[in-house]
Amino acid sequence: MNKQSSMAKELRAFTVLDLENECGGAQMVPIHAREVIRQFKSIALPVPSQTVVAVGTLALSLYPQLAFDFRGARILSRGGIDGADRCLCEVLQEEAVAARSKYVIIGSGDKMFAEPAKCLKAQGSSIIVVGRRGTISLKLSAVANQVIYLNDKAFHTGTTSIMGPS
Repeated sequence: MNKQSSMAKELRAFTVLDLENECGGAQMVPIHAREVIRQFKSIALPVPSQTVVAVGTLALSLYPQLAFDFRGARILSRGGIDGADRCLCEVLQEEAVAARSKYVIIGSGDKMFAEPAKCLKAQGSSIIVVGRRGTISLKLSAVANQVIYLNDKAFHTGTTSIMGPS
C-alpha cells in the first residue's frame, strides 16, 4: 500500500448496523431504534464516515420512519432469516468503501460478521464491534480491535451514555 492510500484509510470510517440485532429483534425495532441510533451517534469517530443500516422486511414495515430517524444512512432491507445480516456482509465484502476505510464499525454481535471483519482487518482496517453485553459472538469479538458495549440501562432509563471499550 502506498503512502497516499494509507493516508486515505486514516480519514474514513464505515459503519454497518444490524438494527434488529441491536434492538433485540424485529418486533423491538419500533421500541428501541431511536435509543440505538442515539448511542451510535455518540460513539462517532472524528473522521468522515458512511453508515449502512439493515433490517428485515418485518422490522421495516413496523418502523417505516427509519430513514427519517437515521438521516444520512443508507437503508437496506431483505426478508428471510438473517436477511439483514446477509445484506451487510455483502456490503462489507463487495463494496470498496469498506476496504478503503481505516475504521470499520460493525453494529451487530452475529458471528456471520467475523469472516468479513477478518478480511478487512487483514487489509489494514481497524475493526470496532458495537453491541449489547452477552450478544456478541466469541468469534466476532476475537477479530475485533475494540468492542464497545451499548448501555443496556439506557433502553429502560432514557440515558445515552456508552459503557466504553472492554
